Amino acid sequence: MTASTSETRQATARYTTMRDSTDPKDLSLHLEGITAIMESHFRYEERQLLEVLKTLALDADSERVLGAL
Repeated sequence: MTASTSETRQATARYTTMRDSTDPKDLSLHLEGITAIMESHFRYEERQLLEVLKTLALDADSERVLGAL
């Protein structure tokens, strides 16, 4: 939860800075920043979910059901 809140604050700050900009270079940098934040967030979520998925008690082979973890 903390990472998500921090990432949201960062994205909000970047949006506030970019809101009035018309420079394509500024927009490109802004989008790169959003991309980096989202990639970081999804890596965090994947790590959290991976631990849960590894503990599932399945009747079938976990790799067959979930794919490679």
